[in-house]
Amino acid sequence: MLNPKDMHPSHTSGAVDKRNDIVEEESNKNDILPGMKKDVQPTNKSALTLERTAATSTVLETLQPLSEVCHFNICVAIDFTLSNGYPGDRRSLHFRDASGQYNEYERAIEALCPIISKYDTDNKVSVRGFGIEINGEAKNCFRMGEEGEVFGVKGVLDSYRHVLNETFAMTSCKDWSVVIGNASKFAMKAQIDAIPSSERSYTVLVIFSNGPPDEVSKTISALEKTKSSPLSVVVVGVGGTNFNEIIEMLEERNISSCFVNFCDHLDTMLSLAEAALSKVPQQFEEYYKGFSLGYAIDKITEPVFSNYLSRGYQFSLCLAIDFSASNGNPRSQQSLHHFTDGKLNNYEKAIKEVCSMFIKYDSDNRVPVRGFGIDLDGSPNNCFQIGNKSEADGIGDILDTYRSASQQTFDMSLSKDWSVVILNAVDFARKSQNDANFSGVHNYTVLLILSNGPVDNIDATIDALHEVASVPLSVVVVGIGDSDFSEITQVLEGDLGNDVITFVNFHDDVQKLKELEEVALCNVAHQLEHYFI
Repeated sequence: MLNPKDMHPSHTSGAVDKRNDIVEEESNKNDILPGMKKDVQPTNKSALTLERTAATSTVLETLQPLSEVCHFNICVAIDFTLSNGYPGDRRSLHFRDASGQYNEYERAIEALCPIISKYDTDNKVSVRGFGIEINGEAKNCFRMGEEGEVFGVKGVLDSYRHVLNETFAMTSCKDWSVVIGNASKFAMKAQIDAIPSSERSYTVLVIFSNGPPDEVSKTISALEKTKSSPLSVVVVGVGGTNFNEIIEMLEERNISSCFVNFCDHLDTMLSLAEAALSKVPQQFEEYYKGFSLGYAIDKITEPVFSNYLSRGYQFSLCLAIDFSASNGNPRSQQSLHHFTDGKLNNYEKAIKEVCSMFIKYDSDNRVPVRGFGIDLDGSPNNCFQIGNKSEADGIGDILDTYRSASQQTFDMSLSKDWSVVILNAVDFARKSQNDANFSGVHNYTVLLILSNGPVDNIDATIDALHEVASVPLSVVVVGIGDSDFSEITQVLEGDLGNDVITFVNFHDDVQKLKELEEVALCNVAHQLEHYFI
């Protein structure tokens, strides 16, 4: 939901003129704004009252098995860029007058969403907007509704109308890439959440827009990345839109997305839904290779990480351990690093349990172990070798190395910084891949960070994670103790999200450890596919 305190009090931005200065002169009422057609007129007629066809929809029939064998999710994104016209101008595609006439966006939403929402598992719709400006900064993915999720079609329409009642600046540049990236991360998270029930998840993003994006290259790049996510993207044109140019560009790159114009399907709601969802069954089958929507099955298991071993991939594990002051002095019984005879501390337990999940895939069973969060000569040291050897040999050696380091005398740093160990792992991953190339194979590295909480320098961490995206590397952060990663997760939501990093909390419980392993390995497997495939 937009916060009025974050909005411009008037349209003083360079991207727009002041809304208050708009003069609706009688002589200009027949002018056509960009993205509008003369034959598209406002109507009182709700899309729900349009003629319904009794004909059976082949596409919709095919989709029925999908909703029965997986969690089906819907995301909606709505275009608020300047080309739509100011909402207060009756020529605007967003204009709503006092009589309650439906504008073009409302008609399109109410025509399509009731049909596709039938397949939604929980009737919750993730709603985003794009194309506004707040405090001089373009917002191409902002939440609509209280929590960014609403119930059903009514919730989508209510959240849309609420935005129209706000005062905001409209940007002149149309960019779909951010909402597509956001939906891709949403789809991946939904898939991970479905793992404990051994089911699959699939998401459809519907973008309502009055024209193709200006940021074409960024949009194409975002759509290419959706191939590694359980996601279909549908674009519904509002106001007589022409998408021919971007469709041709996508076809040249073998990217399959669906574009439909609302005004071409005013006669029947089912024809709009069938056209919009026409490619979803095929895209679902292509993502979950080997599964056909024509056959019912009881459960679907997620492709396992170990499958890549048979395809000639090599794996390397790196480990980084947090020694910052927030863990407590190892000599204190309250410290997460404190040793008690006959009893493992939380870091030892995590090394034993979580490292074991990954090291069994390691090609040589040798693991570089790094520490961070100590002070040397008054300066923080956020990446130092633990032990006398550059690599530890197996779990037993890792535990011995950690115990030896923890019992030494050192000053614990007050600040917590992951960026240096992440960049160290980037160099390791790059070198490992280069070495593997000589043998004609791929090498993928996983950096496991054991830490009791989020970093203090988030910007440095984000910069480091951008470097991760350029090499075959995944970062898995395991929370020790009462860790709370909600803040940094929220920051990353609009940036990198699940593309390179996974957050899990360590629990000394058999069932929770099993779930942790499934989530972490599933996410890493998808990240590997995203990088190599």
